[in-house]
Amino acid sequence: MVLFAFGQSNSANHGDSLHKPVKGVYNLNPFDGSCYQAQDPLLGATGEKGSVWMPLAEKLIATSTVEQILIVPFGVGGSAIKRWTADGDLVGRIKRSIDALEQQNIKATHIVWHQGETDARNGTTTIEYIKMFGEVISQLSPLGLDVPIYIATATLCGVEASNVDISIAQQKLPAAYPNVFSGANSDTLGNEMRFDNCHFNQQGLAKHADLWFKALTTKE
Repeated sequence: MVLFAFGQSNSANHGDSLHKPVKGVYNLNPFDGSCYQAQDPLLGATGEKGSVWMPLAEKLIATSTVEQILIVPFGVGGSAIKRWTADGDLVGRIKRSIDALEQQNIKATHIVWHQGETDARNGTTTIEYIKMFGEVISQLSPLGLDVPIYIATATLCGVEASNVDISIAQQKLPAAYPNVFSGANSDTLGNEMRFDNCHFNQQGLAKHADLWFKALTTKE
């Protein structure tokens, strides 16, 4: 499995606990093009703490779902979806990550997107979010049109209530674009799972990983 993982902080290294290395789990750093044994914080994404991808990888290995996993993480904390579109300042991170895979002659098998909290706070509408995600998909086309894209439902961060416009958009994306599937619904994880009402504590990272495991192994 080659996991191409991006979005904002909860896709990056902003969890409260660091995960130990797991046999068979590797990290491709998009910024030097090299592969390493994976450990938190993962190389390529922002943040200096733990990620959901390490406990997810451990569960996938432990259940013999896969034998090896390569994680390609490049999420950026606080990033709005607009920043990942063709005119956004983060599109270069997508291109660099794709280039790193191509240089290693490796093909992505799963694309995972966990983003939305900033747009929920900024008041992005359902229609705007769906349209902009189509622009994000266009940046991913060099990976191949057959690579499944898994979309998290993610709007919760801080004390504000969930933004229904964004969660509706995220849940409509599988019907709006081909080869897009529902990913983890991290809005189901309350503040008891978050050390600062936004980012996940150790228990939250484990539960978040469980949600991604179910999504990746059922593809609904």
